[in-house]
Amino acid sequence: MFAVSILFHNLMLFVRESMVVETSTWQRIIIPIDVEKRACVFCGALHSSNKKVISIDTVEDIMDDQNKALSTEVFSTTMRNICASAVAAFYGDKGEHGSHASRHSNKPIFSSCYCCHHWVERRKNKKDFMFPLQAMRWYVNTLHCDRKKNLDHRVVYRLSRMLQPHAGHGMENYYNMIYSENERDLFRSISKGSVNDVGDLVARFYYQQNGLTMFMASAKIVENIRRIA
Repeated sequence: MFAVSILFHNLMLFVRESMVVETSTWQRIIIPIDVEKRACVFCGALHSSNKKVISIDTVEDIMDDQNKALSTEVFSTTMRNICASAVAAFYGDKGEHGSHASRHSNKPIFSSCYCCHHWVERRKNKKDFMFPLQAMRWYVNTLHCDRKKNLDHRVVYRLSRMLQPHAGHGMENYYNMIYSENERDLFRSISKGSVNDVGDLVARFYYQQNGLTMFMASAKIVENIRRIA
């Protein structure tokens, strides 16, 4: 039964991915255009004018060094597909337009917004490293993040805003497809409020997702739930 559930989830993910590719920031992530016109490879947003270049080799090396338990997690598999697509787009563009692609780099590259680049550079060598959107998904479903610490609510607020259409200039953020409808509703609610609302909104989401359970995994989680009870 569990295997059937996983198969159905993957099928729905494929259908949703097929629907959003043309109307999302996916192409702006992988196509070898000028860096400042590309979407951030880590959060999928287009809004930032302050972009950093990051090589595809760096991204793949980070994924190879991640905890093996994350290798089949949906964000990791999505990132690997994006890397493969970026390689194909780079060499396809180079073959079609001669030296056009080499104007940007001799090898496939990605663009990263300053905030995500700073996040990755500070944490990429840690044992329990997760990408920003990966860490946020982990946090809202467990109420803890790196070594059971809370994720900075300013980070949750920023990423929630980046997942909304305004950050993609009207296009859907491609990474929205990795989240459930309930998770997307949560991020939408967070984006409409302020950073001070994040803790209560996430605690309420966790509590509801776990069937309003009386039993908690830690005193830290109990403390979070008490605020909304």
